[in-house]
Amino acid sequence: MLIDQVCSPIQGIDFSELPNIVSYEYTSPYPYNESGHPALDFGLYHYKDFTFFPNFPIQTIIAGKVVLVQKDLWPYGNMIMTETRLNELKPSFLSSITRPTPLPPWNYSNERCPVSGPTITWDKEGISLYVLYAHMVEKPDINPGDQVACGQFLGNAGKSGNAAEEHLHLEIRIGPSNASFESIAEYKQPATKAERYNYCIWALSGVFQSIDPAILLFH
Repeated sequence: MLIDQVCSPIQGIDFSELPNIVSYEYTSPYPYNESGHPALDFGLYHYKDFTFFPNFPIQTIIAGKVVLVQKDLWPYGNMIMTETRLNELKPSFLSSITRPTPLPPWNYSNERCPVSGPTITWDKEGISLYVLYAHMVEKPDINPGDQVACGQFLGNAGKSGNAAEEHLHLEIRIGPSNASFESIAEYKQPATKAERYNYCIWALSGVFQSIDPAILLFH
């Protein structure tokens, strides 16, 4: 059965209410650059009967396969990433997603992005939607390869990684299918060269291009 359902990322908060708890809006980054903010952040101090965001339940926004689960690495902290192939979406649903224009090949290497691989591999054919949920209290109790349903509980909101306050960092990128990320980290030790290189492939190379989560959540 093709996928046409999207769920709220915050348990107990309806789609119509999500804009009220956006703590940091999406702004598109420049190609090969970390400018902008390639995610929607959700958090709250007080909203309706909710007065505390730490440990708030996070859930999947779309069905898919878990491809990465990490324990408190910088910058994403405790995080989980899922993949949903575009050919698994209903055509009417897929048509509502504005796909970014592919970028020319990336050729960039310095101390920031040390060449040590690549350790990320992917299929030469097929395009997928990758959803990253970051800054959770603990590493999600889910394994790579597991299938997750829309609205499935993933873990609780926290401030692991580079988060100053409790929030959910929801990041969506479109890229080649069946990517094997191993682990990604940046900025702080003890990030390995491979993890830093993988971060550059994920966030800077243009292989995995950022889209506004609002396209899915508010369409």
